[in-house]
Amino acid sequence: MKAHHLNAREQRLLEETERQLTGDRRLRWRLRLLGGACRLRHVLAAVLPGRWVLAVAALVSLVLLITGIATGSPGVIWAFAICWLVTWGVVLRAAYRWATTHLGSDDRRKPYV
Repeated sequence: MKAHHLNAREQRLLEETERQLTGDRRLRWRLRLLGGACRLRHVLAAVLPGRWVLAVAALVSLVLLITGIATGSPGVIWAFAICWLVTWGVVLRAAYRWATTHLGSDDRRKPYV
């Protein structure tokens, strides 16, 4: 954003503020919600913290696995299969979040292609 009526110091402060706001993930998320782009994954990300979801999904998967082996019930086996997929989705999401927060864009390794 160029504001021609600002002096050099004010322009520099404005650009720095815009740069900080551009990198704010929570602000982008809130603005998307206000814009009407409310999707299920955004709502779930706001409501459920990542570590707890991962722990609960893994625990439920383990319980369903043991119950499915013990009973052999098709319903429990299908419930385990669905929960197992959800658990891996949560694991991959957590791994992606960890990688983006701990490995900046400058620190990422380039592929060996």
